[in-house]
Amino acid sequence: MNIKQLDTTPTGSIAACGEFERVVHIWDLSAHQQLAVLDTPLDFGGVRLAITNDANYCITGAYINGGVYAYAVSSRTQAWCRKDLKKVQYIRASCHKPLVYCCFDEQPCHLLDVQSGETIAKWKGVRCVWESPYERLLLLEKHQLALHPMDSTEVVPIARETFAVLDVAFANGLVCISESGGPVRCLNTRSGKEVWRWTGKGLHFLTLGYSEAANAFFGVCWPPEYGGLYKLMRLEKDTGEITEITVLENSSDFAFYSLGSRLLLTDGSIIDVATGNRESVISFTSFRDNDS
Repeated sequence: MNIKQLDTTPTGSIAACGEFERVVHIWDLSAHQQLAVLDTPLDFGGVRLAITNDANYCITGAYINGGVYAYAVSSRTQAWCRKDLKKVQYIRASCHKPLVYCCFDEQPCHLLDVQSGETIAKWKGVRCVWESPYERLLLLEKHQLALHPMDSTEVVPIARETFAVLDVAFANGLVCISESGGPVRCLNTRSGKEVWRWTGKGLHFLTLGYSEAANAFFGVCWPPEYGGLYKLMRLEKDTGEITEITVLENSSDFAFYSLGSRLLLTDGSIIDVATGNRESVISFTSFRDNDS
């Protein structure tokens, strides 16, 4: 089975695992139990797979022909579709509200009601949205970056370091940002002031997470210029001091879950981020639901 895309509930252990195209598997990673198999219009490229924080809905997208679709996990049925929302590049479910953020290259970001699929707001110029699970706070990627409290019109602007954000992770009062070809920075979420930065050359931090148990940020890094091995790195929350935890197997995607204490790979490996040990492996092929 060719799993290419992952999304997980930030505080729980439910994962949406997308094959190269169309088929999405919903798994309870703690119980090693497959909950559903969904036939969707999901295609590869962008970030077009999301699962809601309560694990009730899985949302997928396709660039041209599909649009945006939501599926009820318990009944394995389509809840709604928005065929008009073509060329979606980025889909993310809100941690705090029944919303789905759908972002595009050439049109406003649509905020969709997760139950009905109706557009409840449009944000012009917003290409990506990251939401803190610890505060009612967003990081918006626009021409510049901006920290935006969910219940306020005030924003804290943040200057870009490079042309694109790779990933973002939040701790309480802090946000960690990785940019393509640039540093990893940690900023205070209230003032936007920089707390620390890591400027090691030749590495891209592709995926970031924060582990409550370890009280540290973690990231998956890779040397893009020459290729090479993926590595799991620890970045101390207050200082940015960096430690290599382990070398990872090749994976098409990575997803932190269980309050950042675990890392899921597309081969089904589950890594304890504090130790780097592979705790277990989800066998995606062994429990395929042939009745879906």
